[in-house]
Amino acid sequence: MIIMKIYDNVLMKGLYMMATAALALTFAGCSKNDEPEDELKPEVHVGKVEVSSSQVVFPVDGGSKTIAVATNAEWHLDCDYTWMSFDADLNSGTVTISAEKNTTGADRYGVISVICGDEGYTDSRDIRVMQTYEPEDLVKDGVTANCYIAHTKASYRFPAKVKGNGAGDGNSKYIAAEGLEIKNAAFAELVWEAVPDGDKTRSTYVIDGEPMYDGENVYFSTGKAAGNAVVAVCAADGTILWSWHIWVTDDEITTKTDKNGLVWMDRNLGALSAKPSDAVNTRGLFYQWGRKDPFLPSAAEFVDIPTIYYADDDATANAKYAEQVKLRPSANVANQQKGDGVRRINAEKAVVAYSAPGNAVYAVQHPETFLTIHPVYSGGIKCDWYIMSPDNSEETDDQTESNLWGNTSSDVKYKSIFDPCPAGYVVPKGNAFATLGGSDKYTRIDVVLDGDNQETGEKLWEEDEDGYGWYWKNCDNAYFPKAGMLGLFGTPQYTCEDIYYWSADPLPKSLNEGWGRSCCLFNSLERLFFGVYYTGSALSDPSGLGARGTGASVRCVKE
Repeated sequence: MIIMKIYDNVLMKGLYMMATAALALTFAGCSKNDEPEDELKPEVHVGKVEVSSSQVVFPVDGGSKTIAVATNAEWHLDCDYTWMSFDADLNSGTVTISAEKNTTGADRYGVISVICGDEGYTDSRDIRVMQTYEPEDLVKDGVTANCYIAHTKASYRFPAKVKGNGAGDGNSKYIAAEGLEIKNAAFAELVWEAVPDGDKTRSTYVIDGEPMYDGENVYFSTGKAAGNAVVAVCAADGTILWSWHIWVTDDEITTKTDKNGLVWMDRNLGALSAKPSDAVNTRGLFYQWGRKDPFLPSAAEFVDIPTIYYADDDATANAKYAEQVKLRPSANVANQQKGDGVRRINAEKAVVAYSAPGNAVYAVQHPETFLTIHPVYSGGIKCDWYIMSPDNSEETDDQTESNLWGNTSSDVKYKSIFDPCPAGYVVPKGNAFATLGGSDKYTRIDVVLDGDNQETGEKLWEEDEDGYGWYWKNCDNAYFPKAGMLGLFGTPQYTCEDIYYWSADPLPKSLNEGWGRSCCLFNSLERLFFGVYYTGSALSDPSGLGARGTGASVRCVKE
């Protein structure tokens, strides 16, 4: 252990010791009744220390960096890592940390503790130090994103100076208010990490240690477990300025091309497998419409819930449906895992925002928070997390934002800064699902139908043999799991039953009775249907399927 102690005044310390000895002799000569009028007691220094930065990152070639130290008492440094050196300057109140070139072939980590105050009354601050060893740059060709794909047991970096792709955006209101540049970032943190291994004890070795920030880039290492994590950069007061989804998987992510030439990712965003037999690992993550940060699906293993087409006048079918409902709780298990992250995935009522850009700023600052709707019934239920004004009788520019996932109001389409897909991919437009055979109303797509709803051709979809999901034949048998969704209050629904996917396009106003509803792209019952869930009014059908405030899967497509 290397210890450096710096004293303000050695002479005063000697005088203090002499005085203490003299007092001891005086007290020895006194009787019990001869108590001194003013007993001298040593002064206790209650420590308080602050440092200008709690983390330092060195490149592979090494270097030196200086940290400012402010204390109210004597202080010393404590460090037992020999690969770095440090020098304290009492006059300037600084500590200079140095590292030589890293030739170990791996990242190096260490901690320097600044400690001040008397024994039993100390305060301390840790300075985390990391030296990288040629980490892989996750940004290719200068294209940034909100999601980066990584592998286990590796080291990475990505730039943390711009939001999302840093260019183009469907929400000009947010850009006008907050800008594209990330400013005043002080440190990085792990918000949460998780692996979808059902009801078993969950491993949290997705991110190895804490991420680090050097003023330009975020550095992190992955552990031995595949999974998902959210990493953020924060201001000095802890406010999250922006966050990124780290998708850790060693399973090769491939693509599937549909009959119209559109290239789809072979799995849901965040999924660790595209094989039906991997059940839980195929679910991926859920997103509230227009938000960039993911939420976890149900943590339960697959539960065999029979899909039953039912009608109000069919007693047999309704009886089967009642039996089906009994199985749902075991499938819809809330997953609020936080792993080693300091924050817990949670749900809270969205803040009432009366002007643009609505709750977009709050959503950025709280990536771990599922923003639930407000039950206000003035012309319809509040189905959107974005903004909730007292009067929603008419959709206005201040009440919602339709371009959060790209410009949908013109022929010029582009990726927004809130798009959750990795670089090179986007949330599909509504017309991307046209090959499903649907329209803006429900259309049966597990077979080819004529105008009279009669089966005339080969099935377009095929359920996998275990009933975990569906294969889309017109897209090279791409697999779509029965992941279900998150309801308006963030709880899993229809897990192991249905499949729901977002498009980047919201519903037209003419169909948007709840003004916050968007595309819910498929619904699997006994038969498979395509459509947009807008039937009924928001008042009579507040369940929220398709509402922007719900959480649904995302299947990214190539730009």
